Amino acid sequence: MGDPLGFDEVRAMVNEGSPPADGRPPGHGYLGPPAGYPPQPPAPQQQQSADWQAAPDDGPQPVPVDLRRPAPNEVRKPAVRSFVAQMSLEKVPGQGEDAPALARTFDYPDTLVGVVGVCDGLGGAGSTPVETKDGRRSSAYVASRLALSAVQAQVDQYLGAAGPVFHPAAEMSGQEADLALDAFVAHLDREIRHALSDSGTAATPSSGNLRSKLIRPLPTTLAFGVLRATPHHLVLDAVWAGDSRVYVFTPQYGLQQLTQDDLKSGGDAMANLLEDSPMSNLLSADGRFHLNHRRVWLPAGPCLFLAATDGCFGYLQSPAHFELLLLRTLMDTSDGRTWEERLTAAIGEVTGDDATLAVVGCGWPDPESAGRHHAVAERERRLLQKAAEMEAYRQELDRLNVALAEAQRGLAEARLTLWARYRANHEHLLGKPAQRVGPPARGAGGGSGRAPAADAGPAPAPAPAPDYGPGPGPGPDYGSAPGPGPGPDHGPGSASGRVYGPGPVPDPGYGPDPGYGPDPGYGPDPRPGYGPGPGPGPHPGYGPGAAPGSDIGHSTGYREGRP
Repeated sequence: MGDPLGFDEVRAMVNEGSPPADGRPPGHGYLGPPAGYPPQPPAPQQQQSADWQAAPDDGPQPVPVDLRRPAPNEVRKPAVRSFVAQMSLEKVPGQGEDAPALARTFDYPDTLVGVVGVCDGLGGAGSTPVETKDGRRSSAYVASRLALSAVQAQVDQYLGAAGPVFHPAAEMSGQEADLALDAFVAHLDREIRHALSDSGTAATPSSGNLRSKLIRPLPTTLAFGVLRATPHHLVLDAVWAGDSRVYVFTPQYGLQQLTQDDLKSGGDAMANLLEDSPMSNLLSADGRFHLNHRRVWLPAGPCLFLAATDGCFGYLQSPAHFELLLLRTLMDTSDGRTWEERLTAAIGEVTGDDATLAVVGCGWPDPESAGRHHAVAERERRLLQKAAEMEAYRQELDRLNVALAEAQRGLAEARLTLWARYRANHEHLLGKPAQRVGPPARGAGGGSGRAPAADAGPAPAPAPAPDYGPGPGPGPDYGSAPGPGPGPDHGPGSASGRVYGPGPVPDPGYGPDPGYGPDPGYGPDPRPGYGPGPGPGPHPGYGPGAAPGSDIGHSTGYREGRP
């Protein structure tokens, strides 16, 4: 850890306008201060003339304001009332990978400084075991505590009662304090890197496989915030890496997020509840990280300033439900301890992870006063109404899902029952053996090698038949025009063509065709109606025409066609 800076060093950094750690000019990328910041003391009043005297009935006169900065040992009532609350929940007692919460306040004569901080050790990326004085722990357990210890040490050195930033002896203006905090954040980045790297060798995984490439040495998130409250304004600084968050709650605007989750899918709070995106930035001993820093100014007024790990908000139905949880546990709370117990119980009912929360209440002396604030109660009532509407839809969806599951089961049972009753008749004819039709399967010497169907039986041996030799004359041409007249129907063959009409003579079968020569391989068909005809007469309708080139018409018989 580096040497602490004194008043002179901080003053030197302020005078030099030291930029933040990422090289940006001071204030670049931050939400700018409001008009009139920092507030200037009123101009001194002129001496009243002797001939003007305030009449007794002119109303109360202005009370002089003491603008001097008190001496270091002077005791003055704090300018802003405050309280702190914190809770830590371990899913596995003694093995929680969240560091204990950091929540502190420092009361100065004209400024309240509040500090909140949480760290969430990442068990997936930091599952490598590490030997500690308390026994074997995961590197995530060690990382979160190392990082938050470095933050707390820097808070004590620079922001605490003896620190140079807000100590009365520093006599810094508001803008000078802004620059001093920028320098503090840059110094904090260096100290966190030193704290993790000095202890990171014991937690470095061996290389060579995919799992080792996914494991980071001492991985953890960080969410750290500094609140500066005066009677005139609020200045909020948030520093983070990962998906732990810093929030501010005001009665007028409700719960507002100051940090944006470092996720590869983006930082949309609702989308992050619906999908599990990997982190794009987190603290680690390998040094491959950066700190984000945001500063905002708000009007003076009561607020809750808090830091939380994802176990507090990541298992709720929406971001609004986290605010509702905070307010519902705040209602009718008698003291800080009661609120902490109620927070622990409410978060423990829904979370599936370790959960840590640090809160600084500003403008209220205790949680009971915050819960009784009329604007807080009204906001809790409106949120509860909206949440009830959402809950009604969720319950209806649950009911429909149950009904859908029952309907799907009923449909499956009805389908099986119907098939069991229908199948016997539907497959009755399938009990008769089927025969294979087509050429026999080729032998092992070639071909497809497919075996005949099991139920086809042996194919009938082909009967020798004459080849298709040439006919006694030119074969008939299949013309498309009708023949010269109707021929006799399916009677004995003759030289003239015939049409296919209902005739008294049955079809003698497909005997050999005299015009095309005998059929070589198609033997007698065993099926009825397809056997050879009663004699070697010409095939009805396919015999030679009356003249060469006769054309077989499609509908009325033969006609003389083109050669």
